Amino acid sequence: MSKGKILIVEDQRLLWIPIQSALEAREYEVHWATSATEALLVLHKYKFKFDVMILDLMVPLRNVGENTLFPKGGDSRRGGLILYEAIKAEAKEGIPTIIITVVTDPEIRRAANGFAHQIFTKPFSLKELLEAIERVSQSNKIYHQLKEKNGKAAKQKASKKSSRGGKAR
Repeated sequence: MSKGKILIVEDQRLLWIPIQSALEAREYEVHWATSATEALLVLHKYKFKFDVMILDLMVPLRNVGENTLFPKGGDSRRGGLILYEAIKAEAKEGIPTIIITVVTDPEIRRAANGFAHQIFTKPFSLKELLEAIERVSQSNKIYHQLKEKNGKAAKQKASKKSSRGGKAR
C-alpha cells in the first residue's frame, strides 16, 4: 500500500530522478511533470488528490511543442507561481507544497512563502527534503482524517436533530 501520492514538478531530470527513486523506495506513489502545463494536466487527471507537491518555482509554463493551458504572456520564469495560482482557482482544497528553487529574488520568495510549507534552495540535502515530505504528508493525512471525522459527527448530529422533529436538546 502506498504511503501517499506525490507530484514532482521539476524540469531538470537529473534532479527529480533521485527524488523519485528515494520516494518510491519509501513506498510513495510518485508522479512528475516537467512544465506547469503538464503538471496541471496531471492534477486534473487525479482530481488534485496529492498528499504533497514538490514544485520548482522556475519550471517553464510549457515544454517545446506543448500547448499551454495558461493565458498568453505569462512570465515563463515564474511557471511554478503561475501553476500554484491556477491550483488555487480550480481545486477545492490546496495541495501541501514544498518549493525547490534557485530563486533568491525577495519578491518571488515572498510570494512563495504565502503557500509553501517549506522552501529549499538548490542545491539542497535530499535527506532533509525527504524528512520534510514525510512531515508534510503525515500532517496532511491527519488533517483529512480529522476533517472526515468532524464531517461524520456533524451528519450524525443533524440526523439526530431531524429525527426529534428539529428540536435541539
